[in-house]
Amino acid sequence: SRTGGSIGKGEVNPDQLQRYIDNGGFWHHAFADDQRYYKMANGAYLDFAVQMGFIAKAEPIVFQLYSEPMQRFRLAARGHGKVQPPEAERGRIEASMD
Repeated sequence: SRTGGSIGKGEVNPDQLQRYIDNGGFWHHAFADDQRYYKMANGAYLDFAVQMGFIAKAEPIVFQLYSEPMQRFRLAARGHGKVQPPEAERGRIEASMD
């Protein structure tokens, strides 16, 4: 609202900068109990995130845990590929690129 009573996207609030100053430069919002956990797949949170403009669609956010560069290092430590690490470092590279 124009008085700053709403949160997220909305009409221009002429007092917005003063509100930030009054709050030490911060804004705080307490999530509802059903929005607090597993935000990447939590329907209630994802709907809220769309309303706030954080994300475009209320779809689960998939984390890609596989890393091709790390796999290449791991494979090189196992002897695959044209570029090979020094023999003394192979165990450390394979262990740390897991």
